[in-house]
Amino acid sequence: LWLHIKDHPGAYGIITREKKVMLDDKLLIEAAQWVLEMSLNDKQRKDWVGVKCEFVVSECRYVTPIKGDKIGRVNYRNEDTLRVTLPGLT
Repeated sequence: LWLHIKDHPGAYGIITREKKVMLDDKLLIEAAQWVLEMSLNDKQRKDWVGVKCEFVVSECRYVTPIKGDKIGRVNYRNEDTLRVTLPGLT
């Protein structure tokens, strides 16, 4: 699974799993928190504590880079949205 903050530039996460195996919510939330922490600098993290964030979750096979795009944007489809309220970050 590919995981990224919706409409915000930054890091993404990849979670490997067997096909058709559903992951528990706790693992997805932990991965979302890690992706957010890797996407923000120290000053930005303080502003995001307690904020509800939306993450895009899609199978990697449905994520493709935009040809010729120099900043790393992608197209994705068959996505789900994960809403997470983030606690204090380290």
